Amino acid sequence: MKINHVTGFSGYIAGTSDILHAELHAIRRGLLLAKEMNFQEVFCYTDSLHCVQIHKELTPRFHKYAKLIQDIKDLLNLNWQASINHTLRERNNCADFLGKTGASSTSEYVVHISPPT
Repeated sequence: MKINHVTGFSGYIAGTSDILHAELHAIRRGLLLAKEMNFQEVFCYTDSLHCVQIHKELTPRFHKYAKLIQDIKDLLNLNWQASINHTLRERNNCADFLGKTGASSTSEYVVHISPPT
C-alpha cells in the first residue's frame, strides 16, 4: 500500500525531557492538526505501546498527564473515525525524524506541508 504525505509537524517542548509526555503531546497535536484539516478518517501510528494502551484504560485522576490523556480521548471521540495504533520505530521513520527535528529546534510548532528530505 502506498501512502502519500499529506502533512506533518515538529516542535520543541520546553521544560521536559520526559518521553511519555513528548509522545502524548505529539499524538494530541497530530489529532488536532488532522481535525483542523477536516479529515474524517485518521490512523495515528506511534512506536510507544504505552501510549496506545494508556488511552484505552481508565486514567487515574491524579496521573501526571491526566489532562493530556483526557484531551486525546476527547479528540478520539469526536464525530470522525480516529484510532491510535502501534508500529515499530523502523516502520515509522518519518515520525521519528520529525520528533528528532523538533527536539533540536527552538520552534514550538512547525507544520511541514511537504515531507522532509
